Amino acid sequence: MRRGIRERLFYILLAVKLANILLDVVFVGVLRWGVTGTAVTTLLAQCLSAVLMLMALSRTRLPCRLALKWHPPCRQETGAFLKLGLPAGIQSALYPIANILVQSSINQFGTESIAAWAVCGKLDFLIWLICDAMSATNATLVAQNIGAGQAARARQGVRIGTLSALLCVAGIGGVLTVGSVPLGSCFVDDEGVLSLVGQIMAWLAPLYVLYVPGGVLPGAIRGAGDTLRPMMAALMASCGVRVIWVLFVAPTAPSLFFTLTCYPVSWAVTSLVFVGLYAWKRATGSLGR
Repeated sequence: MRRGIRERLFYILLAVKLANILLDVVFVGVLRWGVTGTAVTTLLAQCLSAVLMLMALSRTRLPCRLALKWHPPCRQETGAFLKLGLPAGIQSALYPIANILVQSSINQFGTESIAAWAVCGKLDFLIWLICDAMSATNATLVAQNIGAGQAARARQGVRIGTLSALLCVAGIGGVLTVGSVPLGSCFVDDEGVLSLVGQIMAWLAPLYVLYVPGGVLPGAIRGAGDTLRPMMAALMASCGVRVIWVLFVAPTAPSLFFTLTCYPVSWAVTSLVFVGLYAWKRATGSLGR
């Protein structure tokens, strides 16, 4: 039964992502709705995801089954939920704030730069999807195996998962490096925008591998029951670097590419921080011995 719900959730996620792509083609590529089309696409995809997830969770027989019944809150369970979930929620909420600041800096370089960066965001979504999925997998794997007294197996799984994510991201980065222009033409037909997309991807795509350790290892640390340190590390190393770069470094040599450099720099710093944090957790026995 557990395998069934996992497969069902995977298929839902896959269906939503495909729907997102198709809706983008329709609203942005065919109907030419531009930014409005992107917003409508995102809204419809999120609504579809919510409906399908609720249907799946309401039909399962697992303890996570959702039912329209009132249950009085349990102080112990609520406290554990907030302790584990609140830091991750805060992190997810603050990431967009840093990215909005970067986007506002990009906006000063004109509509062509804005459009090109939007297309790049459509092309590289698989990078973030892979890392987010592997991070969640690491969290589950580490929690289950540490709970079962199989710490060595948990660490081995983290190594395999991180290597798998690196290989996948490297492959996708290679495709985007050489094929971003024809892929970008699915969303826009402006030659100037497509040329800029090709330049951005040729420079940025090979560096996506820098993101992987910082995107995957937090899940392993959360799986060991520590959610506060990953939140603090991510906010300081990733969000903090981007904010500092945009406010103090980028203005010294204003250009689109120098502004976008905040991303690979923040990826590298975040990955170094999480590699160090993961090594420290192992050394102190927090990931089992």
